[in-house]
Amino acid sequence: MSKVRVFIQFVVGVMIVGILVNLVSDYLGNHYRSVERILIELTLAGVLIWALILITEVVLTRFSGCRYAVEALILNSRDELLLWRHPYHKCMLPPGGRVKRGEFPNQALRSRLQERLGLGPSQYRFDGRFHHGINENSGNLGEVQRLAAPFLVQRELHRQRAFVKSHYDFIYVLKLVADDINLDLPRYSPVHFVDIEALKEMVSQGRTYPDVLDAYRRILNASAREPL
Repeated sequence: MSKVRVFIQFVVGVMIVGILVNLVSDYLGNHYRSVERILIELTLAGVLIWALILITEVVLTRFSGCRYAVEALILNSRDELLLWRHPYHKCMLPPGGRVKRGEFPNQALRSRLQERLGLGPSQYRFDGRFHHGINENSGNLGEVQRLAAPFLVQRELHRQRAFVKSHYDFIYVLKLVADDINLDLPRYSPVHFVDIEALKEMVSQGRTYPDVLDAYRRILNASAREPL
């Protein structure tokens, strides 16, 4: 909303300046033609500088702030973890993607899984033990919907691209409703499920990151105490 307000203020300001310039220009045109030209040039220069400052502010805010992403720890009926090959990191990671401007993480998760995996909301469910609140949308809540809180939130400590200061990941745990899903995705190939032993070996070989193994271990430890 702040960006919209700034843009509206800019447009209104330009309109007011334009009206004032026309009024003053008409007056000076009838009395002081040389002064009129100088005033118009100064006004145009001021408006141009104002526009450049506003554009610079918007660009710097967009590209030098924090970035946010969602990640889905998707389990099949055997509690194996779904991984795909990340096109940028060039290693095997849980699926996900960036949170776009104006998106809530839950909405971003649903959209990225649909766009990149072809996985619709009816094909998976959130694990209520890791996402408190989603099973509490009953009773007298009024016009309120409780959404799944992330299982984990983490900040990437490695150097980020361009002018990005920090990168945060919102991690969710999902369970497939059925295992017979088609995951033929050339861009992210190979796409497959792994168990804990296979994931340990992949970490030792540098084919995935230690934080993926840690998150998966947390899930399996909870599974050992209570079935998913």
